[in-house]
Amino acid sequence: AGIYRNVHLHVLPKVHIIPWSFKINTLDYKLGKIEFKAKLTEETDLVLEIFDKDNTRVLEKKYHSSIINDELIIDNAHLWDAENPYLYTAKIRIDGQEESLRFGIRGIELDKEQGLLINGQRTILYGACIHSDNALLGAETYREVEYRKVRQIKELGYNAVRSAHNPIVKDF
Repeated sequence: AGIYRNVHLHVLPKVHIIPWSFKINTLDYKLGKIEFKAKLTEETDLVLEIFDKDNTRVLEKKYHSSIINDELIIDNAHLWDAENPYLYTAKIRIDGQEESLRFGIRGIELDKEQGLLINGQRTILYGACIHSDNALLGAETYREVEYRKVRQIKELGYNAVRSAHNPIVKDF
């Protein structure tokens, strides 16, 4: 027993982004349409910026609210898939605070005839079940170790992972 994963203490100003409220979801991968959500402790000015993988700003929008739920379109959106995991970075700023979130634009469908479709393409899952331990390191985890684990799984040809017993660490 004991704490073996990273623990974070949030010390926040009175006006702040409510932790874990900043979300981006794909609404329509063909149009590059996403949903942006965020909650703040009170009404204030907020700036959303979205950057592509080359750190070029592709979208910027300003808000004045405490609850944001908006639909946006990223022109000529690059799609995420298991072989080409294209990720955008969304950044929100309020009163000198900044929070960022990486996300991919993709469509996931289940079809009774074709099975799993990612961006309209049939995708066969080749998966593994892994535990949250790290061999000789035990339950201890480090970002580099988790990245190595993912790299090894992909090199073996897997495109799906099921984590056993506990939620997988964020770095994985």
